[in-house]
Amino acid sequence: MIFFLSGENSYDERATLDGARSSFLAKTKSANGSSVLNASEGSFGDIEEALLTDNLFGIPQFVVIRGFLTEHESQGLKFLSRNAEALKHSKNLFVFIERVLPESIEKKALAFFEEHADKTRSADVLEGAKLDRWLQDEAHRHGVTLSSFERSALIESKGNSQWALSQEIEQRSLGGDATIVRTHSGGDKEVFRIIDMIVQSRCVHPAQILLEMQAVGVESDDMIYTFLWKIKT
Repeated sequence: MIFFLSGENSYDERATLDGARSSFLAKTKSANGSSVLNASEGSFGDIEEALLTDNLFGIPQFVVIRGFLTEHESQGLKFLSRNAEALKHSKNLFVFIERVLPESIEKKALAFFEEHADKTRSADVLEGAKLDRWLQDEAHRHGVTLSSFERSALIESKGNSQWALSQEIEQRSLGGDATIVRTHSGGDKEVFRIIDMIVQSRCVHPAQILLEMQAVGVESDDMIYTFLWKIKT
């Protein structure tokens, strides 16, 4: 089976993946049958082998492939086209994630997934009324009441980072009024941007993380606390 997930909303991406993984593992009764492949960290041959080789014990696998077409573009698209039927009818579920498709293959790639994917989803960044509605629903889910003024103030403070907004709602649901991440020169959303870089493996060297923090004025305490919170969620 093939699932295509695109867009730059990392919060929606995480929620969608968690839901799809739980549903697949429950349906197939496959304990621990999941893996993540980052195309930027392995060769084309490594990805190819992983996609076409079944589990040794025949256990259905939930396989996430990040940035395959971003990394391999036309070569990757040709591979998918050649093996479309095998991937589609596999007992495994292959989730291809592309934040932004390369322009050179965007139209052909979208056409491929439209034809062969069992499901597609665009994880777009929420703004305006859609973001306000999500915040209202998120607050209600946690038993927190927010007026329209409070929602506007939160969005003004946190921007469109659903990670930051969700953390604030969780804090309020536990009886706290103070913001977890303290105000600093870079703004709360900078903390979450850097955390996203770490989680998505786009920033893997400690020196690069430190430089990013220094550039926007992020304190180490803020970074550590927020990173631990995001792992928990």
